[in-house]
Amino acid sequence: RDLAEHQGTRYRYLYIDSDGNDIAAAREGYGVWNMSGKSLQLSEREIVHLSPHGMSAEAVSKLPNISPWIGDRDMWRKAPWDSVRGGSGLSRRCGRVLFAANAAVVNDRLNSGIQSLLGANARAADGITFHIFATVGGGTGSGCIVDTITLAQRICAEANYEACFYLYLY
Repeated sequence: RDLAEHQGTRYRYLYIDSDGNDIAAAREGYGVWNMSGKSLQLSEREIVHLSPHGMSAEAVSKLPNISPWIGDRDMWRKAPWDSVRGGSGLSRRCGRVLFAANAAVVNDRLNSGIQSLLGANARAADGITFHIFATVGGGTGSGCIVDTITLAQRICAEANYEACFYLYLY
């Protein structure tokens, strides 16, 4: 995309959400993903759908990256998984579970985006700046933000790059 580089600065995007309608809008564009006549349409690799499909108390408790911190399993048996099919249902904890259940996909997409930013001419002193936009009123954004930052920091540290984060919380 022509907006992926501007005045020597390279950009990559990653849109993470659990709401199927918002994901569909991002995939199809609906004419709203443009600015000053230029398309901001994201590619499929820049979109991660944290789908609640197939989630249940049993499924959640069997995920090895979730079970150590999930807490009281009886509480999860009472979780309204059937009512959160449109996303995390404004539950921070459900948002975090959905992120954890899809952590491998998020890791892959973050890693490939970071690697494409680094390129062959990158220097460790250049560092990487992340701009993260998230809602924190409860749900996917508030459930994912800490894990997203931790994952990006880990990937950068493994590549010996400094990471800087700007958070835009609403």
